[in-house]
Amino acid sequence: MARALAISMGDPAGIGPEVIAKAWALRNAEALPSFFVVGDARAVEAVSSCPVARITDPSEALEAFSHALPVLHIDGHDRVTPGKPDIGGAQVAFQSLEMATGLARSDGAAALVT
Repeated sequence: MARALAISMGDPAGIGPEVIAKAWALRNAEALPSFFVVGDARAVEAVSSCPVARITDPSEALEAFSHALPVLHIDGHDRVTPGKPDIGGAQVAFQSLEMATGLARSDGAAALVT
């Protein structure tokens, strides 16, 4: 069974959401493998106009990837303000890494990108 790569977002207020959205936008031109983000979907929406598909299971990523950036959403704080890190964002970053690592170890994802 094919699986997508898991990308841990890092701090939602950091540069990760923008870099990930730009990578998704170049998916066809660069022949990138399917991937999904583990983190706060609002962070991507705050810095990019790319379509976001909130998924609840990594298996949904393969189908969504062609038309939207799949995000396994972690809701852990009230707001996302790009460039303004806070303790809630740090907690989401930790949860993102922990969840993405677990998915890679349990074969829910092909590999982990941080």
